[in-house]
Amino acid sequence: MDLHDLPNWMGVNLELIGRLPLNQLPMPGSHDAFSSAITPASKIADGRTAGPHHKIARSLICNLARTQWLSIGDQLLAGVRYFDMRVCHFRGEFCTHHFLVATKLIDDLAAVSAFLDTHTLELVILDFSHFMNMAAEEHTALSHLIDGLIGHHLVSRQQLITDTVSKILASGKRVFLLYDAQKPSEAHMGVWYDDLRNRNFSNPWYQLKSVDEVITKFRNTGARNDQLFVSQAIISPPENVRGFLGYFKKYSNPLRAAEKLNPRVAEAISSGHWAPQNIVMLDNVASGGAIQAILNSIPLRVAEFDSSLSSVDESVVAASESSKPYLSEVPASPEFEENSLDNWTIVEAVACDPEIVATISELVIGP
Repeated sequence: MDLHDLPNWMGVNLELIGRLPLNQLPMPGSHDAFSSAITPASKIADGRTAGPHHKIARSLICNLARTQWLSIGDQLLAGVRYFDMRVCHFRGEFCTHHFLVATKLIDDLAAVSAFLDTHTLELVILDFSHFMNMAAEEHTALSHLIDGLIGHHLVSRQQLITDTVSKILASGKRVFLLYDAQKPSEAHMGVWYDDLRNRNFSNPWYQLKSVDEVITKFRNTGARNDQLFVSQAIISPPENVRGFLGYFKKYSNPLRAAEKLNPRVAEAISSGHWAPQNIVMLDNVASGGAIQAILNSIPLRVAEFDSSLSSVDESVVAASESSKPYLSEVPASPEFEENSLDNWTIVEAVACDPEIVATISELVIGP
């Protein structure tokens, strides 16, 4: 099992993974995949402003909204194959957002297309959801944008999630685009809209609040026989102001939270304490060795799958037993770039000012 070539890990291991259904293949996934582009200067996605306390509010929201250090292009090179994409229509353009506007969607789709053009045996899953400022007209326009940029890569809706990796690749199509909205009047045949998406895909949000909760949850939760399944290996901020402030005091932001969580995820997967996994979605994908652990679990997963078919490939079992952790090719997380106010100073300011608390509660937690 060769996992040193992370940009091409599917292709170089196709003889092994090709017989797995896509919904049984362990894959690294990225939560709010686009969010490395978010800064305190980013605009609020629904168009409003943060009011008179905009400096503190933007800094705090930015710290919550940015879950990745790497761009989508760099995440693809690091081995990520599932991307959580949240789309808004902002000032006449389609953008990504996580509270704040992050990237132009056209740039992200171009990066995916460029990667696929040079990595011809890799599959990618794009999951579009959390649409904002989009009526039927915008959904139709987005369909045309998708068609023009990556339409030639899209797996047909007639293809099954449970098809093997080899069969999907043989079709010449390599992108599953899941779209959490109803099909517009004009739509590309390759986009998996609404009901079709929901029948073939499950991404439950468990609202796990600590490292221990995440590690415990996925001991018995993982890959399903009839759907793609996402295990959200992330720590979610509480949905109330008091808990929200406590989250910032303990973890500072999702990037730092992932630095504590991801090594435990890697340990749980490597030790076999988790159930067999399909897509494991991470914050700060480059940290903690989680990508490596997910990919290193593939030989054993193949052996388990073969065993379930009463045809164990002994060479796969041997490869799994003898496999050793390999040197990471995932870029290391950069040193955290602090805002002009340190995080706890921000939280103390918020806690002392009811007007700021109200602003943050509305913008970040919702009405």
